[in-house]
Amino acid sequence: MTYGFYDLKPLDLREKLKMSYTTDSLSYTLHNYLVPGTAFAVFSGYSGNLTGIDLIHAQFVAAGLFFFFIGLVLSRIGSLVLEPLLLKWSFVKFVDYKDFVVASESDDLLRELSNMNNAFRTYCTVFIVLALLSCYDLWLTMTPVFDTGKFAYLLLFVVLHALFLISYRKQTGYITRRVTTVLEELEEEEKKEAEKTPIGFQKS
Repeated sequence: MTYGFYDLKPLDLREKLKMSYTTDSLSYTLHNYLVPGTAFAVFSGYSGNLTGIDLIHAQFVAAGLFFFFIGLVLSRIGSLVLEPLLLKWSFVKFVDYKDFVVASESDDLLRELSNMNNAFRTYCTVFIVLALLSCYDLWLTMTPVFDTGKFAYLLLFVVLHALFLISYRKQTGYITRRVTTVLEELEEEEKKEAEKTPIGFQKS
């Protein structure tokens, strides 16, 4: 069985794979590191400077690098802490990685869906960390007069975390079903090809 670009010249194939890898890397970096890091910095600043660092008014280049680093750390927290917990609690279920690789060779959209799903996971991490920092900030600044502004931000972070958590679960389920469908279609095509191939020419 052949897929999409197997009939291209070797140079064209290498160039296409290189372009695809570059595009996927840029998209992943943007959606999983830079944008979440920037969102964390902005929300942290406007909700009472939760980190104690003025992240918003830093120099442009330094701020961009710092936002990227923040996003990178948050992405790793999501991958190493949040995701295993969600799997342990059966909140999400993944397909076998080998099945995903086979299906993604036939369906390029699966890679984009997976990248977006990782972004949802990172945003879940962004807002749960912001919510925890907000709780800590409220505890440190506890006064007889209730700070409705800080509580409103805390509520916003909890709601946004729940929103992206549900999106992450829904997207994971969709990817799982899509992989299963693609594999079933590939298996059906292989059966049809085997039926058309003379018995003497079938692979043993």
